[in-house]
Formats: sequence, structure tokens, C-alpha cells
Amino acid sequence: MVSVNPIDHQIGARIRALREQRGLTQSELAESVGATPSDQERYEQGATSAPVSLVVKLAGLLQVTASELIGDDQASWTEALGDLARAGPDGTIDLVSAFSTIPDDRVRRAFLDLAWTIVDAQTQAAPEE
Repeated sequence: MVSVNPIDHQIGARIRALREQRGLTQSELAESVGATPSDQERYEQGATSAPVSLVVKLAGLLQVTASELIGDDQASWTEALGDLARAGPDGTIDLVSAFSTIPDDRVRRAFLDLAWTIVDAQTQAAPEE
């Protein structure tokens, strides 16, 4: 089972919402940034991480800052942690609690990526019922 990283999902949702507010189709936005429509669809679904260079281009076209598009604020971190806590096995809540003590945003992002890797590995290794 492939899971969607909650941060990628949130960024994709912001891209989609802003694109729709601006009256653009996925194809139009994709063409403007040099992506394919199918790539754009995967970015908006959060199924694929958008490269940073693309996020910067998208932000400019959507008339927001890259930080606004990424949602690098406490509310987005809280939402991502809630998704992780609900998806994770026993002990995940302890990891989520430890997360709140990390002051550096880069370390927080790395922490979430690692935690999702662990959740995915445990989910794949779990025997089917």
C-alpha cells in the first residue's frame, strides 16, 4: 500500500484551491510551469512531491509566496501530525509528542518523512487479515 505524505497532500490541496480560484485548468497551469497535465494532477493529489523549483514557479503563477503554498505554519504542522498519529501503529503518539519539541522546520520535515517511512514499512509488513 502506498500512502500519501500528509505534507504533500496539503501542498497539493493548496495548489488545487489556488488554481481553481484563479480560473486555471490543470493543463494550463502545467503548461505554464513546464510540467505535464498528469504530473500536475499527481502534485495536486499529493501522490507525488513537487520539486522545490516547481513549487517556487507555481507560487509565482498563483500569486502567493512559496511559504504560503507550502503552508509552513503551525496549523499545517498540527494537521500533518494528526494524520500521522491516526495512521500510525502503537507508539506513534510518542513520536508525535517528541515532534513538538523540535525547533527547526527542516528537522521537523525530515522527522515527518522518517515517521511516514516507518508507518509505511510497518503497514506493508503487517499480515493481511
